[in-house]
Amino acid sequence: MSDIINLTSAIAEIDKANSIAIICHVNPDGDTLGSGFALYYSLKMYGKTPYIFCSDEPSDTLKNEIEGIKYLNNIDDIKADLAIGVDAASFDMLGDKASIFTKAKRRLVIDHHVTNGRYGDVNIIEPNASATAEVMFELLDRLNAKRPCIDGMSARCMFLGLVTDSGAFSFDSVTEHTHYVASRLIKYDFSASNVIYNMIKKKSMNKFALTHRVLAKAKFFDNNKIAVITFRMDDFKATNTSTKDTDGIINNLINIDVVEIAIAISEVKEESFKLSIRTKENIDATKIATFFGGGGHERAAGLRMSGFYEDVLDNIVRHAMIELGD
Repeated sequence: MSDIINLTSAIAEIDKANSIAIICHVNPDGDTLGSGFALYYSLKMYGKTPYIFCSDEPSDTLKNEIEGIKYLNNIDDIKADLAIGVDAASFDMLGDKASIFTKAKRRLVIDHHVTNGRYGDVNIIEPNASATAEVMFELLDRLNAKRPCIDGMSARCMFLGLVTDSGAFSFDSVTEHTHYVASRLIKYDFSASNVIYNMIKKKSMNKFALTHRVLAKAKFFDNNKIAVITFRMDDFKATNTSTKDTDGIINNLINIDVVEIAIAISEVKEESFKLSIRTKENIDATKIATFFGGGGHERAAGLRMSGFYEDVLDNIVRHAMIELGD
C-alpha cells in the first residue's frame, strides 16, 4: 500500500541507527500513541535502543490501555541517530519535543494525513490509510520478516490505533487493506473486543455528565445541516473533566441524519479554542480546517483559533456554510 521505495529507505535508516527517538504528536490520541508504542516495542525486539516522547499527557483511557505509557521520556537533550515523527501532520505537531527531531542525525516521518508537510529526510505518508497504525504495520511487518519483532504487545497497540482512528472500522476511510491489517493483528495474543469496548464504548460517569451537558446546548445552523457543540471551562469544572474527555462526543452530532458538518469547540484557556470537524460524504473537512491553519482528513480535521468565543463560532460556521455552498 505504501511506497515501496520509501519503506525500503525507512528500513535502511532504522538498520543504520542505534538510538532512535519516537515522537508522538501533541494532544495525543490512540493512533499516535498506539503506533508510537508499537514501534517502541518492536524496535526493542529488533535490537535497537528506542526512546519515546510526547509533549502532552495522555488521557486516562490511554494511560489505562497502553501499559508502556510509563516509558514516555522527559529527556530533552538526547541526540538520537534517528528521530521518527509518528502521526504528526506537521513539524509543529511535535510540540516541545520538536528539538529532539531537529537534533537527530536523520529524520523519518510516518503518517496518513493528506496535509502532511513531509518534513523528514524520509517520509512514509499514506493518505488512503485509515490510520497511521495501518502504515506502521507495513513497516513493522517488513522488519519482522528480517528479524521477529512483532508480538502481542505491539500488535495490540497497532490494533488500538486502527480502532480509534477508524471509529471501530465504521468510517469511510476504512478499506479492504484496513481489514487485512486487522486480521493479521488479531492473530496475536490480545483481546480485540476489549480494545474496541475500552476505546470506543466505555465511558466514565464524569464523561457521561459532560456529554449530556454539552449536547443539551448544541446549536444548529443552515437548516440543521451544521451542528456545533461547545465545551467551556465551566463545563469541565462542573463535571470534573478536561479537554482530554471530549474525544468522540462530536460523533453524536454527525450521526444525526440531517447534519452534514459537525463542529466541536473546546475552550483550552481564555480566548483560545481547539476545534474538531467531522463531515459526511462529499464534504471535505480539510478545506475548512486548512483555511484557519489546521489540517487532517476529508472526514475529520482539526484546528486552533484565538479570540472571543462568539467570533470563533461565527467564523467557523460561516466557512462551513461556504463549503456547503450555501
